[in-house]
Amino acid sequence: MEDKTLLSAANEDLGTLSISRGVNCLATEVDGEVILLDLDSDIFIGLDEVGSSIWNLLETPVTFSSLCQTLQKEYDVTETTCRADVLSFLSELLNDGLITIKPTSAL
Repeated sequence: MEDKTLLSAANEDLGTLSISRGVNCLATEVDGEVILLDLDSDIFIGLDEVGSSIWNLLETPVTFSSLCQTLQKEYDVTETTCRADVLSFLSELLNDGLITIKPTSAL
């Protein structure tokens, strides 16, 4: 199963997926926000406060469920809203090649 198929609300194993930063991505923080540059594609992205928080949490591989639980506590958001928003954001990062997604069984 390819990465894009893994990162789907229909994936029953979504919560256990391991998510990490891409290896060819540079990041720097400017005024509390993270700026990303993918060295392979030259894609440049600025992240807002929540996106920056997610990026910082991806410093070491983390499961989707763990990521959402941390964000729910930090931002006082419902589980449903958090999962949907995080899934959408991670899909964008994945499409831009900025993160990697693996089933925990593949680790």
